[in-house]
Amino acid sequence: MGNGTSAGQDDVATAATKKLASSALQGAVTKAQSEQAMISAFKSFDSDGNGTISKKEFSAVLAKLNMKMTPRQVEMLFEAVDKDQDGLIEFEELCCWLCDTPCFSRYFDELGKVLREYSEKIRPNGTIVKGDAAIKNAESVNQWLAKELERRIRPAVKEVFHQADKDSNGILTEEEGVLLFSNYAHNLAKHADTIIEISQTAWLEHGKWDKKSFKKLARPNLQQIVSTQMADYETHIDARHREAFNVIDKNKDGHLILDEVVQCLTPGTYRYREFHRALQLYTPEGFKEAFDAVMAAKPKK
Repeated sequence: MGNGTSAGQDDVATAATKKLASSALQGAVTKAQSEQAMISAFKSFDSDGNGTISKKEFSAVLAKLNMKMTPRQVEMLFEAVDKDQDGLIEFEELCCWLCDTPCFSRYFDELGKVLREYSEKIRPNGTIVKGDAAIKNAESVNQWLAKELERRIRPAVKEVFHQADKDSNGILTEEEGVLLFSNYAHNLAKHADTIIEISQTAWLEHGKWDKKSFKKLARPNLQQIVSTQMADYETHIDARHREAFNVIDKNKDGHLILDEVVQCLTPGTYRYREFHRALQLYTPEGFKEAFDAVMAAKPKK
C-alpha cells in the first residue's frame, strides 16, 4: 500500500515537472533562448517580484496548469526543488529542476557496471580471464558486451527519453533534444574519471596506449582535459547541438524517436561515435588524444 502511494506521488511530481518545463521552455532551441525562457518563467512564477518563489506562488503556478495535486504532493515537490531547504525557490534552483534529467545517473551507473564487468573478463593482451565458463574467446566477450548493453542500457535510455519528452507525445522536439544533449554532456564530464578507468583494459587490448601512459595519467591531468573540453563545448554549444540533432535524426523529420536516442547512447554503435563527434565530447578513446595533447603542451624539464 505504501509503495503504491509513493509511486503515485512520483508520477504526479514527474508530470508536474514536465508540464512546467514544456510550458516554460517551449520554442527555446539555442542557449540564449533557453536562458531567456527561464528568466521569463521565473518572473511569471514570482508574482510579488521579490526575487524568490514562495510555496504559495509555486502552488498557484501548479493550479494554473490544472495540476491536480494534494497539498502534501505540492509540499513534497516544493521541497525537492528547494535544494537548500530555506523555504524559497531561487532562480538557479528553478533552472536545475526544469532542465535536469536525473535519470542520466542511472544510465551512467548501469553503463559503468557493464563496462567494469567486461574489463574483468578480458586481460590487456586479449586473453580471457580463467574461470568464466560462458566466455570462450575474445569474440564471445564482445558478443556478451553487445548483448548486455542492449539488455541493460536500453531501459535506462528509455527512462531518460521519457523524462526529456516534456509533452509526453513519444518524440523529442529540437528544444527537448538540446536539453537532453546538455544534460548528457555535463553528466559525461562528471563521470569522466570512471569512464577512463574502466576503459584502460580496452585501450591496452587494442594497443592504443602503453602502460607507462596510464601511470602518468593522474587525476589533475584528467580534470584539465575535461575542463578544457567542457569550456570549448560551452563556447560552441548551439552549433554542436544542431549538428548532434542532425546526426541522430536519421529520417530528417525534425524529431527524435526512442530508437534513435538509444543508438546514440549505446557504446559501440556507429551512431554513438557520430553523436560524440558532433558534440566534440570525448568517447573513452578520445581521452587518449586529449591526454597526449596535454602532455605535449607541458614544458620539458
